[in-house]
Amino acid sequence: MELTDGIVRYEMAGPPDGQVVVLLHGFFNAYFVWDNTFDALAQADLRVLRYDLYGRGYSDRPNTQYDRDLFDRQLVNLLAALDVTRPVDLVGPSMGERLPSRSRTGTQQQFAACVLSIHRACIPSTG
Repeated sequence: MELTDGIVRYEMAGPPDGQVVVLLHGFFNAYFVWDNTFDALAQADLRVLRYDLYGRGYSDRPNTQYDRDLFDRQLVNLLAALDVTRPVDLVGPSMGERLPSRSRTGTQQQFAACVLSIHRACIPSTG
């Protein structure tokens, strides 16, 4: 899909009336990291969206500054282009976890929930 900053590869599945869940990948990944989760959530009657961030996977690599504003704009523009107007749930690890918190406060889009994953490597050992 072509947005203001470039073409974005995305996939959406699940019933059109299901609660929308947006899966954001991390800094070094593309949307394929969500393969199993994407399928499971769609089969659970949720409307699931995953996409490649600019500069990752098969989305464009626009000649611009890669900052939070770019990625926030990408998310907001993609939701608008897909005519997603009701609140969505956001899920993201790593770089993806920073996007939802910014997007929740920096746009008109409403978010129902924001799930930020914690990587095992970040949990201190209790010995």
